[in-house]
Amino acid sequence: MEDHKVSRSAYVSVRNRYTIYLCPEDYERLRDDEEALLAKFERHLSKHVKSKGYRIAGDIAVSMTVDDDLRLGYFGILAERDAPGLVDQEIPVRMRDEEPVYGERAVAQQSERVATARVPSVQDRQAAAVGGATAIIAPDDAARLGLARQTIVVTTGGQTKEFNQGRIILGRARDVDFVIDSPDVSRRHAMLYWANGDVVLEDLGSTNGTMVNGYPISSTVVGPGDVVVIGDCRLTVRTR
Repeated sequence: MEDHKVSRSAYVSVRNRYTIYLCPEDYERLRDDEEALLAKFERHLSKHVKSKGYRIAGDIAVSMTVDDDLRLGYFGILAERDAPGLVDQEIPVRMRDEEPVYGERAVAQQSERVATARVPSVQDRQAAAVGGATAIIAPDDAARLGLARQTIVVTTGGQTKEFNQGRIILGRARDVDFVIDSPDVSRRHAMLYWANGDVVLEDLGSTNGTMVNGYPISSTVVGPGDVVVIGDCRLTVRTR
């Protein structure tokens, strides 16, 4: 929550939905206590929000699920903002790598598993009819509802793949949107998303980094003339 908070002139906003990823063994060990454990996390976060005076878009929600790629004693966290229709401008923040904490049951944060949820800017607002009423909704929400189509086209090795969603995860993991099968690529290596009408490429704390036109980047706007290198894979990004 603290790593993804966004400061504005009048308030500080934070994410309100968190997913904890565990290996099958750790999940099985905690499953009997899952309900009580998640409720405790939610109470703790709610108290933290209240004590800091943070603004959140909805109720705090914490869930837990299995990731077969995780090792025993490791977990990942996905922080998201579950707020359809809320379109305050928000600058994406990338979590920094954290050192493992060793002990009898060492648990370390796997920074690759942490993804950034995008909240579109005011300029990205769209009007759409929802449930018979007119409302202002964000492009990501419009795409999910089938009300808008913004296509990001990724090309590599003579192959082209098109995406209509507002956020695309690239990496080695089986469940990402654009899979790059290379040992030099992190499981969740980088992300493409819409911001102010542009496509932004953001590195997600990868081991070997992300290059654009020969330079390492943390976050940058990309277009048809840019060459993106992730591991040993060269790709280009355009829109239509």
